[in-house]
Amino acid sequence: MAGLNLRRTLFGGSDIAIDLGTANTLIYVKGIGVVVDEPTILAINKGDGSILAVGNEAKKLIGRVPDSIELVKPLRDGVISEIEMAEELVKTLLSRAIGRAYSKPRIVICVPNGVTSVEQRSIETAAHATGASEVFTIEEPMAASIGAGLQVFEPVGNMVIDIGGGTTEIAVISMGDVVNANSVRIGGEDMTERLIEYLRSEHAMLIDEGIAESLKHAVGSAFQFDKEPQVTVTGRDIVKGVPKQVLLEASDVRDALAPIVNEIIEAIRISLSRTPPALVSDIDKDGAWLTGGGSILKQLDRKIAEELGIPINMTDDPLSTVVVGSGICLERFEDFRTVLKSSPKPN
Repeated sequence: MAGLNLRRTLFGGSDIAIDLGTANTLIYVKGIGVVVDEPTILAINKGDGSILAVGNEAKKLIGRVPDSIELVKPLRDGVISEIEMAEELVKTLLSRAIGRAYSKPRIVICVPNGVTSVEQRSIETAAHATGASEVFTIEEPMAASIGAGLQVFEPVGNMVIDIGGGTTEIAVISMGDVVNANSVRIGGEDMTERLIEYLRSEHAMLIDEGIAESLKHAVGSAFQFDKEPQVTVTGRDIVKGVPKQVLLEASDVRDALAPIVNEIIEAIRISLSRTPPALVSDIDKDGAWLTGGGSILKQLDRKIAEELGIPINMTDDPLSTVVVGSGICLERFEDFRTVLKSSPKPN
């Protein structure tokens, strides 16, 4: 019945917000909420180019496909690297969630702060490809701030740190605009790749992305904590070509992730150094807000607070804060119109 109500809502042309991320794609429907949260990945038949699986179904195939099938991630470092695949992914996820009943909706789509004009245009093109009547863009840090419930239109310094799969966006917002922003193309997927490289170089063992991601979630951390776990990792011995097991301490994984964590902290430090003193005072009092999938690394908030000496707050649902903020802009369009930019239809 919920699906039927959703289709009826969209048949009337209801508005849609999209967070097209390197790791995950989320879709919010006005009046409903988040209806899609799936990995940004497709399985493609190399022979005829047909799409075999999208999202969760495609992610299950990581490390298990024959040479005739290619797994494609259409975004890298927060921007689209394969526009046709990105368009197909968005349209497929929309259709799966709500059927094909949606009728020329207004769409708000998030864009990283540090993208080039060409990169931004590719994101907008993917949104227009859904048949939208209007497309608006919103900078991810602004969307995250709104989703976190911050008073973005007040003359107060709001700092948000959005650690996504491919980018980390840091911004200070006051009076409805970004005072300064710093974007680095590093995020949760870099942590995963770092663990793959660590096991290859330190233990002569090969693991795939899925195993590395599970390892990161199971024992990964940025700061020491009580009762740290151990984990046994199974992969392939690079020298002998046979199965191999390695027992890892949480400290081993933390040391492996340290270069990524330190680079994120340095980006935050740079952003603070560019912030007017009055707004820094606000941040020192109220803290910065940490969000995004990469922010769920254990003890990352504590590590940042220790290094920079500012309070760090976690949003209620780091994975959906950005798309929820974009959705709030749809729900209260006139109130938030000034933070949105209209995107003309491509020729």
